[in-house]
Amino acid sequence: MKGAIFIQPDDYSIHRLEYSASFSNSEKKDQEIFNIETEYGHESALDSRMSLKYISFNNSFTIPDPNDKKLFKVLLSRWRQPGGPYGGSYPDMTILSIFNRKIDPVSGSKIENYDITIGKRKGRITKVEVSGDTLYLTLRDDKFQKELGFCEVNIKNLKDINGNIINKRRDLEFRQFRELFVQEYNNPLEFKNNCFIQAIPLEQNCISSSDNSGRFWMNTPLKAEEKQQDSQNH
Repeated sequence: MKGAIFIQPDDYSIHRLEYSASFSNSEKKDQEIFNIETEYGHESALDSRMSLKYISFNNSFTIPDPNDKKLFKVLLSRWRQPGGPYGGSYPDMTILSIFNRKIDPVSGSKIENYDITIGKRKGRITKVEVSGDTLYLTLRDDKFQKELGFCEVNIKNLKDINGNIINKRRDLEFRQFRELFVQEYNNPLEFKNNCFIQAIPLEQNCISSSDNSGRFWMNTPLKAEEKQQDSQNH
């Protein structure tokens, strides 16, 4: 974290504030998380009181790539024996999972990477086998006949042969910027449809308007028809 304050030595008025946060790791040094700058100035119409002139805020964020073609995932999980583990002449307590890529045999062979729940009980894994893109998990027969309606397999830390972690999408990094320039100070505007920003994307939010707002420059996510009307007015 770092920041700076710019102070007028004559009257000790604060003219500017700068503040930022960043992190460092083995891959990226001084990767900025966010940065905010605020500037103040004198306004003669307000008896030389300090007033906001400018504020700028930008930050970085990451989201999983929904189009990641390297995503390693399960395509199908089922009991190996048709009809379930007790559907044949003898119990077959093996679950097979088919993946979209070949499984790393080292991470695939670790029993601690798997957790199986049948009904309200945990299944005890006795054997793990990896064959290409197919995983075989064999459980101890703890008489699950009445609980087979619910069976859940949780997998963690499993990798494919290229090192991709199960269900881990590639991250996309973005930066967003927001700025406000104060053009002038005046009496409060009377809005036609005064509204508050909701917790939804900006392009879906309402935009307050006023008969007097045409004198001010704004850069907002206007809808297509509003953009056309705005360009005609200017």
